[in-house]
Amino acid sequence: MPSGSVNPRTDEDGGISLWDTGTWTPHTVTLSEDEVGTVGGIEALAFSPDDTLLAVAGSNKVVLFEVAAQTWLPLPDHYIAWDVAFGHGGQLLAAATGTSKPQGLWLWDIERQVLRDSFKSGNLISSVAFASDGIVIAIGMESFGNIYLWDTNASPNDPDKSTVLWIDEGQTVADLEFSPDGKLLASVAGHALNLWGVCEGVEPE
Repeated sequence: MPSGSVNPRTDEDGGISLWDTGTWTPHTVTLSEDEVGTVGGIEALAFSPDDTLLAVAGSNKVVLFEVAAQTWLPLPDHYIAWDVAFGHGGQLLAAATGTSKPQGLWLWDIERQVLRDSFKSGNLISSVAFASDGIVIAIGMESFGNIYLWDTNASPNDPDKSTVLWIDEGQTVADLEFSPDGKLLASVAGHALNLWGVCEGVEPE
């Protein structure tokens, strides 16, 4: 995919359209059940940093699309995913799972096609975002109004592996985005847009 020139969109029939933003010409990609099985309704899309892979979060599973080869790569597991995000230069894929596995965030090693780590939340995760270092992940919860910052390089048994930021109980964290330098985190919950000073742990005003 030419850098910055293609924008993905989902269609009503479950297909995905890759739009050339220079000419606004669409190229429709069909989710082949022969290749990937039943993906279900598409919940989220994410491009890898080098634009070679498109991650598709479905109501049944997560699959990867190789843009140049026009082929599908199913991940070796089946579960509902509500959001996906690439990190660590595209080597890692974070998938926020729904109800068909213990609810949490699952971190996949893309090259090896294996599960590297997981973050057990116990509740539905509504949004995820990697910081620019590709190591820290912001995890937004549904209905509990909290955000976790997860250090994916820390030991699984490290009690300081994650930090929690609180907004308002009962609010769903609908979206998250880091600033390019990773020092600020923007979050949307309810009707509020909050900016967090990540390094200083500053709460939103």
